[in-house]
Amino acid sequence: MKTLSLFRTRAPHRDARTDTMRRAAIADAIERQRADALREREGLAARMRDHYDRAATALETAAGFASRPAQDEASINAFEHSAAAASLRIARLDAELALYDALCTQLETDLSPATP
Repeated sequence: MKTLSLFRTRAPHRDARTDTMRRAAIADAIERQRADALREREGLAARMRDHYDRAATALETAAGFASRPAQDEASINAFEHSAAAASLRIARLDAELALYDALCTQLETDLSPATP
C-alpha cells in the first residue's frame, strides 16, 4: 500500500517576505517610469515656456497684423503650434503620473502583506 504524503506549504513568514519582495520590485519599476515621465514633463514645460516667450517677443517686435511680413507670421505660428503640441503632451504626461501614483498607492494599501 502506498503512503500518501501530506501537501506542505512554506512558512507564512517566507510567503509574506516573497510577496513583499515582489511588490517592491513592481513599485521600483513604477517609480523608475514615474521619474522618467516627470523628467520629460519638466523639460517639455521649460521648452513650452520658451516657445511662448519667443512667440510673445515675436508679436511685440513684429509689425501690426495687417503689415506683418509672412516670415514673421510663419515664425509666430510655428512657436504657437509647438507650444500647443507641448501642452497636449504635458496633459498626457500628467495623466500618466496620476496613474503611476495611483498604482503605488494601491500597492502600499490594498496589497499590504497579510499577517500570518
